[in-house]
Amino acid sequence: MPEFLNTAFPLLAIAAAIAVGLVLAWLVRKVVVRLNKKLPALHEVTKVARIPLQITLCLIGVRIALVLTTDDAGWRQGNDHALLIALIGSFAWLAVAVLLIIESLVLSRYSVDVADNRRARRLRTQVILARRIGVALIVVLALGSALLTFPAVQALGTGLLA
Repeated sequence: MPEFLNTAFPLLAIAAAIAVGLVLAWLVRKVVVRLNKKLPALHEVTKVARIPLQITLCLIGVRIALVLTTDDAGWRQGNDHALLIALIGSFAWLAVAVLLIIESLVLSRYSVDVADNRRARRLRTQVILARRIGVALIVVLALGSALLTFPAVQALGTGLLA
């Protein structure tokens, strides 16, 4: 019976961590929308970040649950490394979603369907360009960070980040 509990306890901790991550993601979204009631467009735009936020918080919870409930087993190191790479990817996805939200909020303030829209069009182009550069930087940083987790290619990851 104790052997069954030793194998079931990490699984229960992982399930609890996923549940907590999903609830936390829901709470964060509700708080952000409530704090910005003046921006009705924010409610629709934050849907872009819902899934990356859920995945990021769940992965953080699963990593913590595995560290707390398992000893240094050989299988845990491989899983922990895979979870770390997935966490880097989901965090990059979340950062890109936040950039999309910021872009949408900035562009919603300036209308291009008026007669004199030269300034709004210029600002729109600048914001879109800044978002694209930001996405490119996030992707490069995420790839470099993921490569730094492998000892054999740390030099390549360092070079990419440099």
